Amino acid sequence: MLCCMGRLRCSDANRIRHAGLVGRYAEGALTKTKTARTKEKSTSFISLVVPSFGLLGKLWFLQFVEARRCLGLPSIATLQSKSYDTSFVLVPEQAGLAYDGQSPIGSVEVTDRLRLLLSGQFDMDAVNQLSSHSLKAP
Repeated sequence: MLCCMGRLRCSDANRIRHAGLVGRYAEGALTKTKTARTKEKSTSFISLVVPSFGLLGKLWFLQFVEARRCLGLPSIATLQSKSYDTSFVLVPEQAGLAYDGQSPIGSVEVTDRLRLLLSGQFDMDAVNQLSSHSLKAP
């Protein structure tokens, strides 16, 4: 939902370091841009605002935070935090959940999960054309 509602690529979601619920929006901060070349650009935060409610009007962000807590993952730093933890992983890959140091989820795993979620409701030929890269179909 984060990538879909925020129109983010996996690599963008993997750079989120701070986040919180502000009204009906998840607001956060990403570290550096993908093309950062200078120290200033690579250490600056970029603001992020994502609707926290899904298509059915439910607050998916709260469920996301609760799922992280149930998995024993570290809390997400608030927007007021001065933390600059470059090792923080907001969305870890499934294989790394059993270990202390998580690796960020990749687009292949997100594509697999997206297809699995949609496969029960839509035609498999249409579902198999979807990918997580910019959440676009070919």
